[in-house]
Amino acid sequence: MQKLIISSDKYRFCLKGMKRQLSKYWKEPGLHFKVLDFSPHELLDCELFSHETMGENFSDKTPWHQALSGFFETAEEDYFFLCFEDHFLIDNVNIELLRKAEKIIHSDESVSKIRLLPKYQDHQNLEEYDENFWKAPIKAHGYVHTSLRPSVWKKEFFLKLLKNPSAINNPFEFEYKNDPLIFSETVLIPRNPYPIFPDLDAMRKGVPNELDLPQGEISEGEINMDYYNLNLKKEDIVVFNEVRKEWGGQL
Repeated sequence: MQKLIISSDKYRFCLKGMKRQLSKYWKEPGLHFKVLDFSPHELLDCELFSHETMGENFSDKTPWHQALSGFFETAEEDYFFLCFEDHFLIDNVNIELLRKAEKIIHSDESVSKIRLLPKYQDHQNLEEYDENFWKAPIKAHGYVHTSLRPSVWKKEFFLKLLKNPSAINNPFEFEYKNDPLIFSETVLIPRNPYPIFPDLDAMRKGVPNELDLPQGEISEGEINMDYYNLNLKKEDIVVFNEVRKEWGGQL
């Protein structure tokens, strides 16, 4: 399965932390990610990443749907794993469940997306799909269908959302301008209460994530984030603090 990371010139500094956390917590031989970006960079010069330009004439100012559509329209694979450059892992990827997700999206034509995070507390009336996944009701949970949190996508469904007649100029609009639409596609959610891809976003609404991270020195042990019952290890807090420093240096 092709693994994609969406990045940009503005936030590519996050790839340093992303590389560290992927290498640490995604324990799979031959791991490789294609980074969708606008221009090559030294951070992409490694075995873990390769670079795919979204167009020489595009930049961070290009409408988001326009920059991405060309790549996905010509992509050969019918499905893919997708996340952003700031989705930092803080625990091991559940490789077994991820492989089951890949098998499902490859073999079941009715499934268009498999979210790698479990259900929120307000998700009610989830339908049973199998012993590992719930089926998300469409009308009640549109955001599950459009969320850009780490997921496995069918290309056809992703392009359908990307080409919404309401211009999709950024990831936020992708999630929320598509939300009112009524879809026929099936989206699955893990039944396991712990994420398949346990991550925290290093950036939030365009600035370093301050809400979930403790301030000051951390004495020892793990910090419960009350976020899918995730624990942030002291050794990983360093990566998030580096993002803050990098961001401060750009201002």
